[in-house]
Formats: sequence, structure tokens, C-alpha cells
Amino acid sequence: MEAYLDFLQANLTNLFIENPNDLNADVHLSLGGLEIFSVSSQRHQWLSVSDCYKEPTLTMYFSFEGICMGEDRRNASLTTLQTNQHILSFSPYFEGNYSIRGQRINSFGVSMTAPFFRRFMLDDLNCLEQFWNKVNRNEEADIAPQPLPITPQQAAIVSELQHCVYRGQMKQLFYESKIAELFLSQAQQAESMTSLKKSTLSSREKEQLYMAREYVEANMLHPISLRNICQATGLNDFKLKKGFKALFGVTVFEYLSNLRMRHAHKLLTDTSSPVFEVAYSLGYSDPYNFTKAFKRHFGYLPSKLKA
Repeated sequence: MEAYLDFLQANLTNLFIENPNDLNADVHLSLGGLEIFSVSSQRHQWLSVSDCYKEPTLTMYFSFEGICMGEDRRNASLTTLQTNQHILSFSPYFEGNYSIRGQRINSFGVSMTAPFFRRFMLDDLNCLEQFWNKVNRNEEADIAPQPLPITPQQAAIVSELQHCVYRGQMKQLFYESKIAELFLSQAQQAESMTSLKKSTLSSREKEQLYMAREYVEANMLHPISLRNICQATGLNDFKLKKGFKALFGVTVFEYLSNLRMRHAHKLLTDTSSPVFEVAYSLGYSDPYNFTKAFKRHFGYLPSKLKA
């Protein structure tokens, strides 16, 4: 992972001479077996780099926009994260390639070696017990059998980690507490997902539900109703609501709210648009209601970003 970040940072000027700000690779913290980083871009990218690390590593990775892939040449395994997905995984050794691609890139990661991740070795949940048993045997391990959808709570924690205002020892303490909170959120989500009977969904229904998610993503700035989605996908109301929750871990409107809030966050940080304009662009007739929704989602007011 360190080589991956070094590659991205080195190529900010080497690959994008016309506009070196097209790709941003930030290391928020690198200390004592803990590394916190973000990678973002506002234009199309397709980058790949080889990496090799021999130290056992636990990785928490969130892909808010773009497709992120990790290919381990030793066991021919390939991990792919689509937009709005995350993983929590352990690898005793890695030799392969990392790549990112998409019209826009927005990803966040936490990488931990044993001195740090061992403090999270809890077995209160079945998924954690199974996960740490594999880690103790020095085997590849994932908290869930497939990438999970990013929840609003997780998005809020990541945003706090990316916009830490503390310095010195308080900064380190803040990061450690938020990483623990993020880890528990991932574990609880994985535990709840294992209890859902996804097998009851047919291949056709899963295909329709993915179509429903794509419809929501494409129309997130327009008024959307369940009826609209049903008409676009061929699902009935019951299968849409129940199936969406089972497959993606959130309701249709929770997913929509997450998309809109992330879009608002990006507008507030990447443009000069004032809060009231962002509120209107998302369909809020009253900026005050947008401000309340934004704070409920991220834990702070949108004016903080402008400050």
C-alpha cells in the first residue's frame, strides 16, 4: 500500500503536467503501523501500479466513486470495489497490482499492521470470531464474503477523518477513536448482512435490483418515487423495498440520501457555490432543512466546509 501511495504522489507532476491538481493522493496520518489515506480526481483516470509487502496487514477501504481493484498474483485472486462499496480484509502477504479507474475518483483507506490491528481482536460477533480465527492462522480473511455498501454512518465517519482539525497527540487520539468506530460499524454491518437470506432472490431479481440502484444513481438530483423505479426495472413495490435492503444493506431512500449528501459535500468543497445554492440544487426548498439533513448525515454543519 505504501508503494501505491508513493506512486500516486510521485505522478501528480509526472503524469499530469497540464494540470497536476487532477489527481490528489493525501496521507492523513502515517504512524506506528497505521496509515490513513485518500485518493481523488475530478476527471477520468485509469492508473495501475505493482506493489509487494511482506508484513501482515489489515485494510479498510472505501470506494465512494470509481472502481478500485486489487489483484494478488500469488493466488490469482481479484478484489473489485464498485462505487459506494467498502471492504475490511486481512492479507499476510501481497504481491500484485492495485488499480483505480472511473470518470471521477474518490476513495479512502486505512492500512494497519499487527501492532495496531491486534487491539481490535474482539470475538463478540460471529463474523469477527471467524475473521480473527483466520488472521491468527495467517490466512487471507474478509469480514464479509463480498464488498458491502457504504452506509451514511460510515460516510460521516470517513468525512470526519478526512477533515480532522486536531493537532499533535489529540490528532492521533482522534484518528484512533474514529478508526475503532469505523471498524465496529463495518463489523456490525457484516454481521447483519449474514443474517439476510439473499438466496431467496433469483438471478433475475438481483439483476433488476442492480438496475434499480443504477436508476437511483442516474436520477439522484431529480424527484424519485418507488413507482418510478418499479416502472424502470419491472420490480413490484414489495420486491423492490425488501430486495434492495437485503442486497445492499440499506433502503432505497437511505441509499438516495447518501448519494445526495456526498454530492452536496463535493459541491461545498470543490466549488464556490454557497450553501443555499447547493440546497436548491438538491431539491430543498428551504436551505434550513438541507442544513439539518447535512448535519444529521455528517455530524457537522455545511458551513464548516466553507469556513
